Amino acid sequence: DGDVPVDPDAEVTGNWAVYAMYKDAPAKDDDTLNVVSFYAGTDKLIQTVGYYAKDHVKFSQYAAGIQAPAVEGKVFTGWGFASNDGDVPVDPDAEVTGNWAVYAMYKDAPKQDNKKDDVKPADTVTKNDAKKNNNKTVAQKIQQAVLSDTGAAVSGVVVFAVIALIGFAGITILRKRI
Repeated sequence: DGDVPVDPDAEVTGNWAVYAMYKDAPAKDDDTLNVVSFYAGTDKLIQTVGYYAKDHVKFSQYAAGIQAPAVEGKVFTGWGFASNDGDVPVDPDAEVTGNWAVYAMYKDAPKQDNKKDDVKPADTVTKNDAKKNNNKTVAQKIQQAVLSDTGAAVSGVVVFAVIALIGFAGITILRKRI
């Protein structure tokens, strides 16, 4: 029926033929490293990231923190595999199962309207200021009215200080005479 182990405590009562018995060795940890190389264009390596295959890591973890370079007039859309039919986006939830080379994918940036003029006419500025003022609370409007004319506020304080000094001087002189 197969190999029968010998009981180490059994008493030998005659001639026995015994054979060595073996079992499978314990599996060694898989130390295979899956590497994803991130490229900008076909030849500019940005960074390489590796995790052990036994950890079953998703692509999103490999891609975490990898910055694609900015390209003028383009918007980064994600990472993809290059193929003859065009770039194929990488599913962020896909498990990396080997060594991958992925490339930054871009699309054209939305075109901006060039008819807009950066210079605003003076009446537009005052209209915008009036609109902003309508959104303020009463306290904010009072504070703005009081503090907006700093020169008048400073002049008022100076005049008050001068009047106070003259008043104190007058009181001092009157005290000495009495």
